[in-house]
Amino acid sequence: MEISKQVPEILLVEDNDDDAEIIASIFLKNKINHSIRRIKTGEEAMDYLFQKGAFVDNDKNDIPRIVLLDINLPKLNGIDVLRRIRAQQRTEHMPVFIFTSSSSDYNAFESYRLGVTSYIRKQTSFEKFEEAVLETDLYLKNYKVLIVEDNASDAAIIFDELKSSNLRCSCEIVKNKDEYKKALDSFKPDIIFCDYDLPPKFDAIQAVRILKETELKIPFVLITGKLNEDLASACLTEGMDDYLMKGQLKRFPVTFVNNLRRKKIENEKNRAIEELKMSEKELKTLFESIGEVFFSVDMVNRKLIQISSACEKVYGYPKEAFFKDIELWQKCFHPDDKHILSGEFERLLKGEVVVGENRIIRPNKEVRWLQRKVIPTLDENGKLIRVDGIASDITERKHSELKLKEKNDDLNTYIYKTSHDLRGPTSSSQGLINLIKNKFKDEEFLGYIEMLEKCNIKMTSILDSLNVINKISGKPINKEEIDIKALVNDVISSLNHIPMSKDIDFKVEVDFKGNITSDKDLISSVLQNLIHNAIIYRKNKGDSFIKIQVYRENGSKIIEVSDNGVGIPVEFHAKIFDMFYRANENSNGSGLGLYIVKNILEKLGGEIELKSEAGKGCVFRITLPLAASV
Repeated sequence: MEISKQVPEILLVEDNDDDAEIIASIFLKNKINHSIRRIKTGEEAMDYLFQKGAFVDNDKNDIPRIVLLDINLPKLNGIDVLRRIRAQQRTEHMPVFIFTSSSSDYNAFESYRLGVTSYIRKQTSFEKFEEAVLETDLYLKNYKVLIVEDNASDAAIIFDELKSSNLRCSCEIVKNKDEYKKALDSFKPDIIFCDYDLPPKFDAIQAVRILKETELKIPFVLITGKLNEDLASACLTEGMDDYLMKGQLKRFPVTFVNNLRRKKIENEKNRAIEELKMSEKELKTLFESIGEVFFSVDMVNRKLIQISSACEKVYGYPKEAFFKDIELWQKCFHPDDKHILSGEFERLLKGEVVVGENRIIRPNKEVRWLQRKVIPTLDENGKLIRVDGIASDITERKHSELKLKEKNDDLNTYIYKTSHDLRGPTSSSQGLINLIKNKFKDEEFLGYIEMLEKCNIKMTSILDSLNVINKISGKPINKEEIDIKALVNDVISSLNHIPMSKDIDFKVEVDFKGNITSDKDLISSVLQNLIHNAIIYRKNKGDSFIKIQVYRENGSKIIEVSDNGVGIPVEFHAKIFDMFYRANENSNGSGLGLYIVKNILEKLGGEIELKSEAGKGCVFRITLPLAASV
């Protein structure tokens, strides 16, 4: 802790370094910047307060505003320090806060008997300890005090009590209603002390009513010479915060600070309530203005808790209709979609979040598409007690999807018809090429024919690939259990006709038990394309291998096809899955193989990624989601 060299506002008497740092950190955290002087023993604290020993030459005004005092101090304990503080006129009203680890009831009793300002045990929760430390700030602020008193001698007594209380105050004294109203506007006090009778025709009840009409949220304390039960009740009913008898003004400092404390807490509470109301209002405005339907249902009592106003826009029914009929949203379901409800309810009973789409029929017979998300809440026994959800109108999106599917079907039909129409001429031209090759022996002429044959083969390859794409786009997914190891071996066997496959070492590793559940034909097509490419782009020299690994990772199934072939330069990776893209200029392929692979995996909800560098082979990593595998 940094020790202040100026006259301190706080004297901290604490021998424990950790506790001293905690207190200092509380002030720092709450941005309360007071000068603090720390002393570690009770005797040294006495010398400092009364200018003795090492502090004999101190200025007589070098005195702290408040004292934070530990009890278990070396040489002179905290109780004795407090006793001596209260015994001296210059310190008898000094606020003293005791912070102690002691659990002794005697220490607490004796501290209060001697007039301790606050007694706080350090073992309490940090929040309460922090709150107690921050209360010291009440004794360190500068306060503006308005004294409403027509008797000059009584006003002087109150003023003297303030002066001797060790509270830093500036005072203004008013005698009548006009002066009082003017002071509220110009002086803007932090607290008011008011006599009851204030001639002519002015009293404390009128004064507190006038205060209520202003924006000031400050304590109003009645000071009176006599107070019967009826008058006390009337004063408190009007909103006065406290009262103080003129014969008991020794309580003045305590009354002063306690009322400031209570009003501070009250104002903070009211401010928090207002902020909460504002937040609730803003949230309600947002809740009511948003286009989606938000709803909450009490499943125990089968009662709608809330539903947003968007229900009328989405369902065509006002909020009142849903509160009246808890089953109305189900009655809106399209007859062909009602089978969805039973399966979803079973999942909600298990605590599963349900996301789904369905059609509804609005009162005007209009059919709309909705997307819903419903979140269940189960009690400690696993019983469904509440559901919260959101429903969105996705009709326009559905219409767009349907239009796109019209277009896609047309495109597929066109591709099928075109590839079918072109297959005849390409087959005929290949037949003619074969006939010419058998009929003529001129080498130059046959060279041209060979070039023509290569073009014809490439055209045939493109037509075959387009036909595959057409089949994939229109083919529904057929899930079945696949013996993946057997499927990989079948694919490798089907590619044995490629001459260069004879020199390749194939390695198949399946690192899990069980099968993969997915579409066998689509997975086979993926493997054929990847393994075929690996064969075609093997290294010309050295041992070549192609490894196919299948394993489980984070609940998904991974298929890796890796090789030590020519590899693919990094700059080509971004386009490698594009239609008709060939990374190798020497390729005779259609440029559709990897495009087909990517489309198949997207259809299955899977992903594919490539790791490769030029000359360092390729690794194609396929991830099949839970929905596609078990």
